[in-house]
Amino acid sequence: MDDSERQFCFEGVPVEVRFSARRRRVGLAVEHQVLLLLLPRGFPAREAKTLLEEHRDVIRRLLRRDRQFRDVECPPDFHLGGRLRLLGEEYEIRLETTPGRRPRFDGTGFRVTAADPEGVRRQVLLIYRQLAAEVIGDRVEELAARHGIAYRAVKINSASSRWGSCSASGNLNFSWKLVMCPDPLLEYVVAHELAHRRQMNHSALFWREVERLCPDYQVRRRLIRLEARRFRAWRGL
Repeated sequence: MDDSERQFCFEGVPVEVRFSARRRRVGLAVEHQVLLLLLPRGFPAREAKTLLEEHRDVIRRLLRRDRQFRDVECPPDFHLGGRLRLLGEEYEIRLETTPGRRPRFDGTGFRVTAADPEGVRRQVLLIYRQLAAEVIGDRVEELAARHGIAYRAVKINSASSRWGSCSASGNLNFSWKLVMCPDPLLEYVVAHELAHRRQMNHSALFWREVERLCPDYQVRRRLIRLEARRFRAWRGL
């Protein structure tokens, strides 16, 4: 499939075609009123537009839902006085006035030593990464110990397309953005990735393991999908 076939329009809506070697089934998604057609590698290019025609009603529902959720997005405000989320709560960015103190979260807000937006941005992202390593690391350790699950290491990354992942070597990887979500949703993602230490798939056995670690996982799973839409403007950070 050439570039002209990877990006085109369907009923006036931009379409972006994405292939993945890991994908087994066709998927549809919408991001900022761009329709994403998610295909297994090797999928016949000539069938892509036919798929869209067959799922016209589904696409319209996705576009409507995307427009509704755009109103609840939380674009980052990297200015002194701006408010950012941590574990589901909003906290103000404040200038640190104590000499020698480093950028930090003091329990009441984000304390930074820079006043310009770019400096604030760098320091806030550093604070988020530090908090993510601490909070997520603690949750993994607690839940793994409670259920006797072994893992190799917890790693924090900047992923925007997924909250977490588990490698075959036993490493648990989490996006630092997860620390912005309410604690119950963070705990669900931790349970999800720890369940992969026993089932490296998404089979019925895997979901039973998730349920053992997080009995109300179905509710939390639905909620974190909605939560993800809040932070689409954070992609690339």
